[in-house]
Amino acid sequence: MKREKYLICFLCVAFLAVAGVWYMHRQQSQPASSAAFEEQSEETPTSTAARQGQEDSEECAVYICGAVKHPGVYRFEKAPRVCDVVEAAGGMTAKADATGVNQARFAQDGEQIEILTKSKKKAQKTEKTSETDDAGEQGKINLNTASKEQLMTLPGIGESKAQSIIAYREENGSFQAIEDIMKISGIKEGVYNKIKNTITI
Repeated sequence: MKREKYLICFLCVAFLAVAGVWYMHRQQSQPASSAAFEEQSEETPTSTAARQGQEDSEECAVYICGAVKHPGVYRFEKAPRVCDVVEAAGGMTAKADATGVNQARFAQDGEQIEILTKSKKKAQKTEKTSETDDAGEQGKINLNTASKEQLMTLPGIGESKAQSIIAYREENGSFQAIEDIMKISGIKEGVYNKIKNTITI
């Protein structure tokens, strides 16, 4: 009987010892698991923010105006081609000049695209041509306003002929055409052909 009591006491002590070792082991491993969990929790918002920032940086906003059905700002997940922006705006109107813009190129973030009407494109072309003509005229000698010294810079025009040109202006008024310079004594077709590209009125 005593032997059985000793055996039971031994088993109880052994059980308590095993339970104590298990409890201590659990206490040591739990902080590491908690730290790992906390570290993972801290990384999650950062990763999410990074992904969000990357997605935001890829967005492309383009303003399209002019001869389209629905002008405005359109946003795309990535850089679109101009034709995609035009399509998003409802397409071009009947008055649009479709050849005035390269629809195959990529649009840039923050870009403004204007689709011109045919009439506006024609007006711009005419204005540009006029500016070019004016620039060309500026390098010529004006027969109606040039001084004697300026007239003498023309090929074949000396002091005497320059004075005759000024006298003609004073007596007859302004020259009406550059060919009128041949009315000056001593200036004939040969001299005129030398200076016709360098004079204006």
